[in-house]
Amino acid sequence: MIVIVGLGPGTLGQLSVEAWEALQSAKNLWLRTAVHPTARSLEEKGIKFNTFDAVYESQDCFDDVYQHIVTCLLKEEDVTYAVPGHPLIGEQTVELLLEEARERQVPTKVIPSMSFTDVIWPALQVTGDEVRLVNALTAKRQNFRPNQGYLIMQVYDRLVASDLKIRLMDIYPDEHEIVVIRGAGIPEIEMIERIPLYKLDNLEWLDHLTSVYLPKVSTGTYYDLADLVAVMKRLLSPEGCPWDRKQDHHSLKKYLLEETEEIIGAIDSGDMDNLCEELGDVLLQIVFHAELAAAAGYFNIDDVVKGITTKMMRRHPHVFGAISADNVETVLRNWEEIKQREKPQNTSRSALRKAQNIQESARTLGFDWPNVYGPAGKVFEEMGELIVALGNANKEEVQAEFGDVLFALVNLGRFLDIDPEIALAHTVDKFQERFLSMEAQAAQSGKSLSDMSLAEMDIFWEKAKENEK
Repeated sequence: MIVIVGLGPGTLGQLSVEAWEALQSAKNLWLRTAVHPTARSLEEKGIKFNTFDAVYESQDCFDDVYQHIVTCLLKEEDVTYAVPGHPLIGEQTVELLLEEARERQVPTKVIPSMSFTDVIWPALQVTGDEVRLVNALTAKRQNFRPNQGYLIMQVYDRLVASDLKIRLMDIYPDEHEIVVIRGAGIPEIEMIERIPLYKLDNLEWLDHLTSVYLPKVSTGTYYDLADLVAVMKRLLSPEGCPWDRKQDHHSLKKYLLEETEEIIGAIDSGDMDNLCEELGDVLLQIVFHAELAAAAGYFNIDDVVKGITTKMMRRHPHVFGAISADNVETVLRNWEEIKQREKPQNTSRSALRKAQNIQESARTLGFDWPNVYGPAGKVFEEMGELIVALGNANKEEVQAEFGDVLFALVNLGRFLDIDPEIALAHTVDKFQERFLSMEAQAAQSGKSLSDMSLAEMDIFWEKAKENEK
């Protein structure tokens, strides 16, 4: 049996009666750390205990420390494990211990005491109803929302505070007022200071009893994905937009293609502000499709996010698993092998893109030309076969040979590191611009292209080409 006891925020008066009795009667008592005011009080009362403080010096990171503690506790037959505060609030070792104990069918009992949050709220004179609890050690992975309040615990020292400050200043104004509190509820050591965010790591008294209250930003407008989803839900509601409500997955296809092309244009132009805007337009299309699917009972945006997150973790076993990949080639080979195991090729993909992916898959298996001259020669060979097929006037044969020419061109593009979709899109845009220029020139001359000879149109075409230079 493993008995897990909360030591409260820092004084014996903050222990529950049951916790105090468990500590007094414990035959094999372990504390996660003796660097806590309650531990000193236990010593004064003559209660003997062991601690895991030495583990913090022997391990490289907190994750290793916590795993070592759990491993040691599970080797004991009967043990009482005491942790600061409430065992189930912000205590990673308890979370890990309970999980592994369940797997090994080891019985456990949790005896609570007051949490550090129970004394922080009165000290700050705020309510915790709309405040989320965050561990400073994992703040880099936290999706902070400025219109949400946070209580950040375990701001152990100035180094942790510095990392936290850098993370928060990417989101919040530098001058945003925060409240730093140490030893809440312990009169002799309690300290509370209101400071601007950028000064967080200037405080010299930060220690293991320090937390940071991060109020929500009261000015400015901040939105995240949930807000965009809410907007889309409103637009599709009976009281929403008539145009949006008439759309379906098929009617939206052209808009998704247009927005994707505009992203490519923004990338090519190097205009990062425009790229940000165009990425938002594509994101809107994704949310639009997800909300249409949700209304029909198929899936929602959370399912989309879950699916792609799971897929990315599954396809990167060298990052999230135990597989080693020391170079790009190994990563790509693993990626293709995993894709093949997951599902067959998606036949709805662009044929040019599909051709490129199939050729790349063949390359990873060693089936490829030794250099660029191989695919270049193949283009000429396939063109010759197409010309011969034209003489036979067999449409199916001509179509097949035309497809071979396209496939060979895609392969040549791959060797030249040219994306066929992008190259073709650029050519289409160039043709469109030239043709529009021809129409404008014809209009200025008082003519219509449809009334002009091919030779006359060719003159305008050449002028359009010259205007590009």
